[in-house]
Amino acid sequence: MRTALITLAAVLALGLGASTGSTRRQIVDGKGPGFRYTLVGRIGGPETIENANGVAVDQLCGDVYISDKGRGVVDRFDLNGKFLNVIGHPGRDRGGIGSPYGLFFTPANIPPVNPEGAPPVCKGVSTLVKHIWVADQAAGRISIFEPDGTWEGGWCSSPAALQPDGCTVRRGSGSTGGFPAGPTDVWVAGDTVFAPFGRLIREYDASGNYFVDSAPLNGPTSAAVVGGELWASEVNGKVAQLSLDASSGRLPLVHELGSGQYDGKTPGNFAGVRAVATAPNGTVYVLDSTRVQVFAPSGQYLSTIKLPANFGGPSDVAVRYDGTVYVTGADRPGALVYSPGPLVTLRLKQIGSRRIELSGSVRPGHAGARIELQQVQAGYVTIAKLRLGRSSTFRFVRTVPRPHAGYAFRAFFRDPHPYHANRASRLEQITLK
Repeated sequence: MRTALITLAAVLALGLGASTGSTRRQIVDGKGPGFRYTLVGRIGGPETIENANGVAVDQLCGDVYISDKGRGVVDRFDLNGKFLNVIGHPGRDRGGIGSPYGLFFTPANIPPVNPEGAPPVCKGVSTLVKHIWVADQAAGRISIFEPDGTWEGGWCSSPAALQPDGCTVRRGSGSTGGFPAGPTDVWVAGDTVFAPFGRLIREYDASGNYFVDSAPLNGPTSAAVVGGELWASEVNGKVAQLSLDASSGRLPLVHELGSGQYDGKTPGNFAGVRAVATAPNGTVYVLDSTRVQVFAPSGQYLSTIKLPANFGGPSDVAVRYDGTVYVTGADRPGALVYSPGPLVTLRLKQIGSRRIELSGSVRPGHAGARIELQQVQAGYVTIAKLRLGRSSTFRFVRTVPRPHAGYAFRAFFRDPHPYHANRASRLEQITLK
């Protein structure tokens, strides 16, 4: 009896060659307990972007915004990568941008338009008020634009003598409740705005009025909020988790992820944290110099996205509601796009001379999706389709017409997610003895 036990992710592209062997594959970078992420494309390119920095995503339409530090603008693309328009122009005047860093798009905390797949490409004018917030480090301000590039305002830390235009709210960084002198990131949660400020994360209301500071941190550069928690990247190689309960007079530190040592291999440690983002479901994404690590809201490690070896200078990370991840790098003219998929375990086993058993599971469950069993002849012929139930655990026995050495079989899980179309797991084939 020959048994092949294979654990693969459901998003391996069709056409990838299968390897031989009968031992369980180890979990590697890119595949964790819940999901594997596959590089599926890029938004932007050298024809439009010189030096990608911040990235944000419209949760309604899927539009992607990428700040270009080289050109001093923000570029807007649709979810398929089609260029739409430029936001801002180089300069310090009204609508000008000096050096754009972190971005944030509002509204963010909204129900998914299409929970089972990618959002539709938006057409016409939305009834919702939308804004793209830009942390402009060189100009010392946080600028606010509409998606079409219309300037809506600016929160400035510079005095009027240095920056006479482009400011609707002005508060020096040295004053009580002032704005950061060189903002690196901005995050908006409902009617509150968060931005790194020296050793703190500072919270404002939607009009720019100061509210409260966080507990002292180690040089926070990026902030993200979900539920009642604030997450912040720190220059000491850790990620801080803080509570939004300010009853003590500040946002208290709850926990820190990471050892503080430069470690680009061990799950839960970091090789210099660059940015942090949260998904609407509470999942936390941490970008360092070699990878993006994914954590549950509790801080439990879930998975890893390993960046290309020649990526160079990772800058920012953003997440769409369906788990699609966008990563920018200073040496990349655009954003890499990673798509998630479930973890699939399949077992192919020969029983006697005429029967094969196919069993396994799909996690998370995919009720209604199918496992395909194929016989290898001149090509690949599908001989059975197994519809998964709620538990997505299955067992199927196939009897071949007659004893015949050399019959070969393989199995697939076809991911039904629309954004994962035309991708599936191809597993090692089993040949009857």
